[in-house]
Amino acid sequence: MQSKKRYKIQQFAQRINFLFIGIFIFCMPLYRWFLPYFIGFLAISWGVAGNFSYKFRHYFLHKKNYSQLLLPLFFCITAVSFFYSEDKISAGKDIEQKLSFLLLPLFLIGISHFFTKFRVALFKLFIAGNFLAGIISLTRGIYRSFHFKGGEFIFDASVQQNGMGFIESIIQGGNFLFYSELSTFMHPAYWAMYLCLSMVFLFVIRQSVSEISVRDNVLFYALIVFFSGLIFMLSSRAGILSFLLILGGKVGYHFFKTKRIGIKIALPSLIILLLLIVASNARFKLATKEFLLLVSSEKSITENKNLSERFMMWNAGILTVKDNFWLGAGIGDAKKQMNEKYKTFRYAKANHIKLNAHNQYIETFSTIGVSGFILLLLLIFLPLREGIKRKDAALIGFSALILLNFIFESMLNTISGVLFFTFFYVFLQENRQLSPS
Repeated sequence: MQSKKRYKIQQFAQRINFLFIGIFIFCMPLYRWFLPYFIGFLAISWGVAGNFSYKFRHYFLHKKNYSQLLLPLFFCITAVSFFYSEDKISAGKDIEQKLSFLLLPLFLIGISHFFTKFRVALFKLFIAGNFLAGIISLTRGIYRSFHFKGGEFIFDASVQQNGMGFIESIIQGGNFLFYSELSTFMHPAYWAMYLCLSMVFLFVIRQSVSEISVRDNVLFYALIVFFSGLIFMLSSRAGILSFLLILGGKVGYHFFKTKRIGIKIALPSLIILLLLIVASNARFKLATKEFLLLVSSEKSITENKNLSERFMMWNAGILTVKDNFWLGAGIGDAKKQMNEKYKTFRYAKANHIKLNAHNQYIETFSTIGVSGFILLLLLIFLPLREGIKRKDAALIGFSALILLNFIFESMLNTISGVLFFTFFYVFLQENRQLSPS
């Protein structure tokens, strides 16, 4: 009788846990400050559900969990660097942010069967959260663009409201409908990545349905166009490249699969059209100009003062890696050493704001050394290989997005980036059945 009652409590705790995960995945694009509480709630429900012996056996001994064991291993290497870091306060804060590497795989084990059963439902919740974030951000941007002057409403999307042209304001001064002014809830590069993953999920859902109604077909294309437009307006260079990667992969897949000549001609034409649209983006054109300047210049990055802060930050990070190749500078001191490089080479803005490397590969290498860098590569390429092996488009798309976005952002330096990475890393690998390609 007691065991039966205990079983019901376990089942109830698991269902509540999964319900909360649904809320979490919906709110992920909307309210980042909610995310840390997610770990606390999981810890409570994990403890209530019990059955610890099964959980630990599944966690450490299950042969298909080896790639997920890389997450706690990465945390352990990071935690070890605390002991040779001089700045213990900064090191402690960073370790606290990365706790989900250790805890999240363990907390999600008890409900892994729900991930397989309700995988598509969770995809839809994430898509819905991004759609709502888009509606809110666009409404806010349009509202801020209207002004009442001289007895009439005037549409001026420039932040400075100084008569600057719409396109010009995107590059200088800010525009309410572009980049960080548009992105209400998070950094535009992060949201663009979320939108790209939503598009991956849309493709997976549509491919899994043998017959699709006219209404669902219209909804599918409307969401693709809506998310594509948002990515263009967010103007994140990493986001635009991610968009081209996802669309290029999808078009390439259909190009080699189809035997219809008309489609084979139309698909490359679509890619060319998208490239032309992307090339018209003001911020993307500026980034291209800077890259060509870097390639054509005879000066080194250190000597060239006309480049953007990002190239300078990468240079400072690479120099920090060279100084701390084997063990890294430590989780508390890597940023401090980078700031010293900023001062040395007079990177004024980067030094003033104390920016990180804006590249996760450089960030990890400079912080915990070559072993951490290799482990980071394994965290990306093992799921990618697993996705290719079982023809799981969602896992392939996620891994490809992480691979690309780690080049432009130090995602694992923020709680929202850490939880996004660790949650989808666990969630998408827990599905052991083949998903449609």
